[in-house]
Amino acid sequence: MDKDLQGKTPEDLEKVVVGLGQKKYLAGYLFKFIHVQNGREIAALSTLSKAFRARLAEQGYFISQLKIVDALTDADGSAKYLFELADGERIESVLLPEEDRKTLCLSTQVGCPMGCAFCATGRIPFRRNLTAGEIVDQVNTVCSVPPQDRQASVGCEARYGDRQTSHDTSRAAAPRVTNLVYMGMGEPLLNYDAVLQSIRIVNHSAGKNIGIRHITVSTSGIVPGIKKLADEDIHPRLAISLSAPTDALRSKLMPIADRYPMAELLEAVRTYQTKTGQRVTFEYVL
Repeated sequence: MDKDLQGKTPEDLEKVVVGLGQKKYLAGYLFKFIHVQNGREIAALSTLSKAFRARLAEQGYFISQLKIVDALTDADGSAKYLFELADGERIESVLLPEEDRKTLCLSTQVGCPMGCAFCATGRIPFRRNLTAGEIVDQVNTVCSVPPQDRQASVGCEARYGDRQTSHDTSRAAAPRVTNLVYMGMGEPLLNYDAVLQSIRIVNHSAGKNIGIRHITVSTSGIVPGIKKLADEDIHPRLAISLSAPTDALRSKLMPIADRYPMAELLEAVRTYQTKTGQRVTFEYVL
């Protein structure tokens, strides 16, 4: 059983709370603390009794904490984060600001098994899937780091809560992420359950409340995953990495094309559009 509270929906947290002999409404405090206040230490949640906080810790429950190893910010405000996971593995996220939105590109796996010729992460050996909590933590961590602190984090391996608090009201606030794209390191549909769970969490109205039409899953073309997603009760937008006009050329660039030829992929895409009414985007590397 995954004990990371960051990877649980309010309904999941209710089960945890009730299972420990508490009233289920306390789950709402937990969810808000993690996903609205960006809290990371159970001990800091003063709305829960000290005894219950201690009980959560005794039972092995925790809130995951990504470590910022590096953060590079461009003049346009875009930022690339290198995160270290609890087991020492590393992943990346990229924040892309525009006038009316801030889009965060999320990783879903450590390394990638797809081996696409045009993708840098395709050359990084696949190590493991991320948990739902580790995926969500990318959002919560970026939303907790003010722009002026990104460069300050470089080289000091800052963790949320390690930085000193400034009372300078002129300092910019941490960004509110408005859009999510699952297209960082890894193939999202090969980590289906964790990705879907993370979408439910970030979409929830009691938390980050990122609209489902502002969430896009980018896939290299995992046909069974596309069809399965079409039958869920929550439907993000879909982006297909096509990258070639023919099966022959696509197979040279993307090994997955040998398993799922273009005709089969396009059929799955049409099914997704028909069942969900969601927009599907095709990505093409020039």
